[in-house]
Amino acid sequence: MEKYSLHEKVLEADADGVSSLISAGADLNELDVLGHSPLHWAVFGGYYNIVECLLKAGANPNVLSRDGVTPK
Repeated sequence: MEKYSLHEKVLEADADGVSSLISAGADLNELDVLGHSPLHWAVFGGYYNIVECLLKAGANPNVLSRDGVTPK
């Protein structure tokens, strides 16, 4: 699996792609080069259907970015 591909699908607002990568075992809490998890990007983008999908799959809602920010 390509590194950060889950982040890319979130940024594309591709809910089906996100679901597929989750099913394939993508790391839900991996930080990208900017220090954000997929959940951070979903919240920042207002992609609440993807936020729900990530949380149901086990993404950590308290994961800290490199700047110490949680996905709120």
